[in-house]
Amino acid sequence: MPVISVEVDGKHRPAIKKRDFTVEYLEERGIEGAYVKEIYDGWVDFCIRFDKKPGTYKDFRNVIWALKNDGIIEKFKEESVTNRWNRAYYRLSF
Repeated sequence: MPVISVEVDGKHRPAIKKRDFTVEYLEERGIEGAYVKEIYDGWVDFCIRFDKKPGTYKDFRNVIWALKNDGIIEKFKEESVTNRWNRAYYRLSF
């Protein structure tokens, strides 16, 4: 998992939003990108360290959708997974 650094306020909570975390995560991954569940799992691990509620996977998918619509990230690959939805991979588009 990529290492993401943030400034922490006095309450030991990260001063970073899902959107910013996603961009930093994908920046660290480079051209190989990552699939949504992988990014979400990284977000959950990150939140656990700072006693922050990560929110739901559905909410996280909305962040991915917004980043895609804003042209910040792009879906570049889709992988079939047995008995599940296809796995969509994203990377930064700039």
